[in-house]
Amino acid sequence: MVKTAHHSSEAEQLRKRNHELSILNSIAQALNRSLDLDEALNNALAQVAEHRDNPAAAFRGKQAALRALARLGDPDALPILQRVAANEVDGRIVRLARLCAALQCKLQDILVLEPPDDQSV
Repeated sequence: MVKTAHHSSEAEQLRKRNHELSILNSIAQALNRSLDLDEALNNALAQVAEHRDNPAAAFRGKQAALRALARLGDPDALPILQRVAANEVDGRIVRLARLCAALQCKLQDILVLEPPDDQSV
C-alpha cells in the first residue's frame, strides 16, 4: 500500500514536471518566432500569460526571456529590458530585468571601439 502511494506521488511529480517543461518549450518557441526583439518578447510574454495556472513555469519563462535578451548584445534590447523592469509586478523579475539592462549597458560600453588614431609613422 505504501509503495502504491509512493509510485502515485512520483507519477504526479513527473506529470507536473512534464507540464512545466511543455510550457517552457512553448515560451522558447514564442521567443524564436520573430527576429524583432520587441515582438519576440511580446510573443513570449503572451505565452507566459496563457500559463498563469503554473506560476513556476511562467516565472522561469520570464527569466529565460530576459536572459536571452541580455545575451544578444543588441542595443535594441536595452529599452525592452528597461520597459520590463518598469512594468513588471514580480520583484524578482524586476531585479533581473534591471540587472540584465545594466549588463547590456556594460556590454555596449565594451563593444564600442574607439577609432584608431590616424597617425602616420
